[in-house]
Amino acid sequence: MPRFPLYSSLILLFPLSPSFSQTAVSGDIHEYLFNAAGSPYFVEKDIIVPSETECTIEGGCVFLFRPFTGLIVEGTLLVNGTPEQPVVFTSVNDTAYSRGGGQSANPFDWNGVVVAAESHGSSFSNLHVGYSVYGIKSQTPNLIVDRCIFFQNGQFHFTVKDKIHDVREGISFSYPAVKTPEAPKVEQPIAAPTQVEKQPAAPPKLSPPVRQKPLLGRKRLVIRYGSLGIGIVGIVGGAVCSALASNDRKDIESMDPHTVNPATGSYYERNDEAVVTAHDSFSRDKAGAIAGFIVGTLGLAGFGVTFLF
Repeated sequence: MPRFPLYSSLILLFPLSPSFSQTAVSGDIHEYLFNAAGSPYFVEKDIIVPSETECTIEGGCVFLFRPFTGLIVEGTLLVNGTPEQPVVFTSVNDTAYSRGGGQSANPFDWNGVVVAAESHGSSFSNLHVGYSVYGIKSQTPNLIVDRCIFFQNGQFHFTVKDKIHDVREGISFSYPAVKTPEAPKVEQPIAAPTQVEKQPAAPPKLSPPVRQKPLLGRKRLVIRYGSLGIGIVGIVGGAVCSALASNDRKDIESMDPHTVNPATGSYYERNDEAVVTAHDSFSRDKAGAIAGFIVGTLGLAGFGVTFLF
């Protein structure tokens, strides 16, 4: 079993069943050695490798990030995945690694990995990164990415100091790019050689894990949160208009025929300007309240519907 640091409030182990367990992680993780025995790791809040510290993640580890969470590297992070046992950073909704997510994984599900400018010597070997906003975003060129695979990330897969690098979906990627040294030139005789030299075989391309294709992706997120915004604005507007209509009703009740109108010195009549104005204001505010509640209800209903598809 992995050894937990003294501050166990940051990293807790929750057994789900005799054959499946999960580890919840958040906050400072530099004192913890991550290995496959504690996998999968559920990231509840941002996890951080502080400055002047080092953290190691061994092969076979799977990190499932919840919405609005990510990994921030200010010190040194060593991801030691292998071709047989890669390390995986993905969404908590990724059914290839998570059980009972309740919905399909999509780009923008979690933030991604940020490598700060003060970080030195971080390396990512055989890492799979998917369904995040920006994959790996480094503010320093002082890092190594070796045979990593990026898939279904929303904005981009890999950047260094805000420069976007050309990373193909699901194809092994390394940084800095490995350049093949040029072969020395050999003087050849005038006569062409009769034997054709055999060209070295190209290295095999790694295929990404098979995953369910996202349904709507970014468009669904726009519709979801646009509907939520309309719903909130409608409900708040309806509540404000309802409060104004209630005040108008009180004003109308105070202007009954048994009450003296201070402007005329006589009892109020239905055609008095103050009475007419109060009735008109009540009608407008009542209509605004009804319209606001209708719009708010429709917006919130649209927000809920986006979780069903």
